[in-house]
Amino acid sequence: MNMQIDLTKHILLFENCQLVKGMAQTLLVDFQRRNLEFLENTIFDIFISKNRDKNIGEILNDFDFETQRNILEYFDFLLENEYAFLCDKSEVEFFPKINSEWNNPADITNCIIDFKEKPNSLQAYKNLIFDLDSLGCENIQIRVFNDISIEFVEEFLSLFENTIIFRIDLLLKCSQNVTFYKKFIDKFPRIKELIVHSARINKFYNIQHQRMIFLEKEIKDESCCGIISPNHFNLRLEHFLESQQYNTCLNRKVCIDVKGNIKNCSALKNSFGNISVVRIVEVVNTEEFQKIWQISKNKIKTCQDCEFRHICTDCRAFLHSDYSLDKPQKCNYFPYENELL
Repeated sequence: MNMQIDLTKHILLFENCQLVKGMAQTLLVDFQRRNLEFLENTIFDIFISKNRDKNIGEILNDFDFETQRNILEYFDFLLENEYAFLCDKSEVEFFPKINSEWNNPADITNCIIDFKEKPNSLQAYKNLIFDLDSLGCENIQIRVFNDISIEFVEEFLSLFENTIIFRIDLLLKCSQNVTFYKKFIDKFPRIKELIVHSARINKFYNIQHQRMIFLEKEIKDESCCGIISPNHFNLRLEHFLESQQYNTCLNRKVCIDVKGNIKNCSALKNSFGNISVVRIVEVVNTEEFQKIWQISKNKIKTCQDCEFRHICTDCRAFLHSDYSLDKPQKCNYFPYENELL
């Protein structure tokens, strides 16, 4: 037994460190340092149910000698790496649990607008952007799958002037050289990320507060979505808290597909009308539109047993089966044995 730890002390996790229990192991997420660690599920059970009202000695009394040694090794690791700290019983109340509630004042936080060709008129899109502004939306992704003139793209981007929308991610099909695109995004500081697909090379550029990504892959349509990968893990506390109650891909989102149809996701079949005849303010606050927002990872088959579920993205468009709460089709992780299939 490790005698360096005072068994009369209580051990608490720093609140920027959160635990997620999976079927085979527990994930510790350090949101401040963006670190991930893997622990045994016994450690999760200790911190969730026992550590606040029991000191270390009292915790250990519930286990056999071998398990005690294992627990103390984990405690050493957590303390040494500053994931946890020791305190007296009288001090526990000074370290309350983090408020797990999530809310956002915006009715819509993000929107995807897809194009395959130049629309005949921009009036419906002018109404759309006006409504997005009134709904509090601050983040837009514009995806252009086919060749569309850069003049049209510039005209469309100009519609966002005098709105609260401050972040635009833009996907374009390659038709110009790198120098051109550098000058292009310099004219539009709201563009935070420009992805140029169908390029000759894969290359990444950081340009002050903006970045450009060139991809050899051709992105033809919305089927590019739904990829579940560690590269897409979101280690922001806001995302973690949102995921406890909501679907982190679709919550507070609206999508406009290439035909102008209003959807939760461009890849989903269900449409709520076309922007040429329906204003999104008439749609997004309806119960039917918001229903899918409530599908958190805790409700999804397999995902509910995964230790990565609260830092992961989700997809309700491409599933393993027709069952609406099935796991995403493009996820290859099997949490019951913590391995990739």
